[in-house]
Amino acid sequence: MWKTIKKIISLVVGIFFILSFFAFYSSNRFVSICILISGILLLPQANEYIKKTIIKKYSKSNEELSNEEIDEKVLNSNDNSILKKYNTARKICIVIFTIIFFLNISETDNTQNTRNTPNKSNSQSTSNVSKIDSNTSTQEINQNQPLPVDAREIEQNIIDQELIDESVEKTITEKNGTYTGQRINGKKQGNGKYVWNNGAIYEGEFSDNNINGKGKLTIPDKGTYEGNFINGKKDGQGTITFSNGDIYTGEWKEDKMSGQGQYTFANGDTYEGSFLENKFNGQGTYTKGENKYTGTWENNQYKNN
Repeated sequence: MWKTIKKIISLVVGIFFILSFFAFYSSNRFVSICILISGILLLPQANEYIKKTIIKKYSKSNEELSNEEIDEKVLNSNDNSILKKYNTARKICIVIFTIIFFLNISETDNTQNTRNTPNKSNSQSTSNVSKIDSNTSTQEINQNQPLPVDAREIEQNIIDQELIDESVEKTITEKNGTYTGQRINGKKQGNGKYVWNNGAIYEGEFSDNNINGKGKLTIPDKGTYEGNFINGKKDGQGTITFSNGDIYTGEWKEDKMSGQGQYTFANGDTYEGSFLENKFNGQGTYTKGENKYTGTWENNQYKNN
């Protein structure tokens, strides 16, 4: 009767441990494996199978034992030295693994209680933090108030800015030159500087990988333009100072002086009026010294009406 009760208890506990293996596997694999081994050893069927296997393998007789003989040896395991050693080792393993199991449950419960049950000091800390002025620095809070567990974890995982800077190429080298400046999604976007291989330099606004907006373009031996660009071309209002000293201020269209503007020669003579494709075209006034010539102009030629 007592043996039957022991088998039932062992069976129930063994099944409980095996089911616990699945519950703890994701959180602690070592503990879950210990629980699984302990559960298997507690199963009466598994215990008898292991005993029969030991008897078959370590029997002193060279002849194969019958099932009845094996069952008899299993029943009288206390008289068999090999089975005695197995029973002792089995009990030791079950005790050790059971202790590990209950220690892990106790530790898990303590962790949950710490996270979910605020104590008096935590409530006081929350009250004190709420009174801190919004302008107080993080460093001051750290010195005076205990931080939550999550906040400490965040502080310990500070992002390495030097590593980020190494991965970001501040200067892009291209076939025609190099670009240094802002980018969005890998494209030139915002303020930047482009230096061509021939020495020309542009500093100003970029959009969609092209020169767009306000900027300054300097071309060696030709001049400097300051003004508006559209898709890499001078377009809108702008001023160019040529290398020979001439200056034009006015409207541009498709990289050419077109519209209303003023052209000042290096010697001081000026033309103010209409331009078309880099030439005096339309109504305008040319001032040379004290003389003025107002009228219609066509391809830099004054038409005397």
